[in-house]
Amino acid sequence: MPLVGKEALQTLGLAPASRRLPNLTGYTTDLNPEGLRQTPVDYLDYTVDGHPLYGLIAHQLGDIDLVSPLQEHWPELAIDAIPRLLGEASLYVCPECASLGCGAITADIAFTADMVTWRHLGTQDENNERVEPLTIPGTPEMHFAREPYADLLTRELARYQQLLQDAKAERTHQRRASRRRRLRSLVRLFGRT
Repeated sequence: MPLVGKEALQTLGLAPASRRLPNLTGYTTDLNPEGLRQTPVDYLDYTVDGHPLYGLIAHQLGDIDLVSPLQEHWPELAIDAIPRLLGEASLYVCPECASLGCGAITADIAFTADMVTWRHLGTQDENNERVEPLTIPGTPEMHFAREPYADLLTRELARYQQLLQDAKAERTHQRRASRRRRLRSLVRLFGRT
């Protein structure tokens, strides 16, 4: 592998993005009372030198219906995904279920003392262990300075862990409030004994 000078290192970032909802057939959907529809999903997209990675991939593959696993409405998914960004990672997953069965964009992630490299970007699904390589013009591999890369992902991991902790605390509070309401209703119904 050729050495990459510090001037050639790219910058990884994260930017808010939303699932594109084209009216395409054959894509994953959510069943609701009105029938089948695609679910809106907000997520954080990876940026490379300020350019959304999704756009580079969609340029090659055409319309794809995948999102990154960094999503506030599924903090558990993000908490699982971020540590994988330190090895082999699913960069984009199904917006409905995040299952490899629906397909994913994956990468091998390699570390040196001062650099992180994303290589072998490709499409993969659970029926095919082989990764179908993507050829993104001018970007066969992506190289990032290790410290800012790790700092960015560590901050995001802490944020998602807090979101999950807050959601669990809220559910506990709601269950307790529900029990108190049921108990008050029973006391009113049957009187105090």
